[in-house]
Amino acid sequence: MNLTYDIQHFDKEWDKLAFAFQEQLLNLDQDHFERPWPRDSWEQLLSGSGREFQVSTLLVDQKIMGFVLFLVEKFEKRAHLVKILCHPKIRGLGLGYKLLSISQKRLVDLYAVSVFDLEVETNNNAALGLYRKLGYKKIRQLKDLYGASMHGVAMQVKIR
Repeated sequence: MNLTYDIQHFDKEWDKLAFAFQEQLLNLDQDHFERPWPRDSWEQLLSGSGREFQVSTLLVDQKIMGFVLFLVEKFEKRAHLVKILCHPKIRGLGLGYKLLSISQKRLVDLYAVSVFDLEVETNNNAALGLYRKLGYKKIRQLKDLYGASMHGVAMQVKIR
C-alpha cells in the first residue's frame, strides 16, 4: 500500500492548534488508545502549563491518522515520549517509525535534545519493537505501572 502522507508539528499553546485538529486528535485518542485521556487532561497538560511540548501529527488525506506527543525539558536537553498512536488502518506500514523518527529529529534540531525516554507496557510487543528499532534500551522495570500485574519498562535512547 502506497499512501501519501504529511507530518506536521505543533509546539506552542494547545489553544493555537486549530480546533478541527484538536477534535481529530482527541477522537483518535478516544477511539483507538487503550487508555485514552479525557479532554481536560489534554488541556491541562498542553494549555499554559509552562511546559514545552511537541505534538507531531501524521496526516493522510488531511485527516489525522497518527500522532506523537513529547514533553520537552529544554535546559536538560531531554524529551519524554508521552503518547504515540497510529490509526489501526495504517499500522504495520512503517508510518509510526517515520512519525517518531522525524519528530525526534526535529527535537534534536530545534532544542538540541540528546536524551529521549518513555515508559511502555511490557506486553506491548509492537511498541517495544518500534522503540528498539529506534535505538531505545530498557533502563528499568516498572512494577504495576499500568495497574495490578500490568508492568512497564522505562526505556531511553541517547543521541550523539
